[in-house]
Amino acid sequence: MRTFACAAPTRSDMTLSLSPHVHACFDNGVVVLLDLRANRYFALPPGALSATGTPVGGLPRGRSRLSDDGMNLLQRQDALLETDIPRPEPDEAASVRTKAALTDRPKVSRTDPAKFAAACALADIAVRRGKLLSAVSAIQRAKTTAASDDAVARASAFSRLRVWYPHARICLFDSLALARFLAWSGSGFDLVFAVRSRPFAAHCWIESGGAGLNDFYDTHAAFTPILRV
Repeated sequence: MRTFACAAPTRSDMTLSLSPHVHACFDNGVVVLLDLRANRYFALPPGALSATGTPVGGLPRGRSRLSDDGMNLLQRQDALLETDIPRPEPDEAASVRTKAALTDRPKVSRTDPAKFAAACALADIAVRRGKLLSAVSAIQRAKTTAASDDAVARASAFSRLRVWYPHARICLFDSLALARFLAWSGSGFDLVFAVRSRPFAAHCWIESGGAGLNDFYDTHAAFTPILRV
């Protein structure tokens, strides 16, 4: 087995962190990781953590030290990076508190259908080809820091148009499509990826102002966020 002997920092100011495309959370006794580039989730097995092990930035609070086995596992997954800027612990902020009340008869502008169709087409490509990293990166770039607070109205317009796009209602597709639609509309939102470890399940949704825009609160409550975009 290849060991992690070569992973020791080469300078005294260098530390180890999770790679930028890898995100982590702690759920029900398990550290779960999301690899956006590989389009997959995986969990750290028993023995991967050690109280006296090597600290790794980006892992959940209290579970950020890895044994040699844990280091070797993350090396094989290309999930470690040497850096002089330590990566902070994951955000453990609470998830959404309620379901937004979407408007029954929302205003749909003349440009909305074109934005909707493009957002759905790009989400479709990302899901079918497993291009999660590129999709998330594009959404991050499209989001504006001066976002408006009309996300509920814009999500209502998206919901009204959704019946015209022939794709099964799958959380990943719908969340990626809605995220692009909102970003292009200048609305404020978060794209949230979350997991449940026992039994394992993954989920994602869009939220704004503490309210979910495309799912129900009781569904969200069963999952622990692993990435908030």
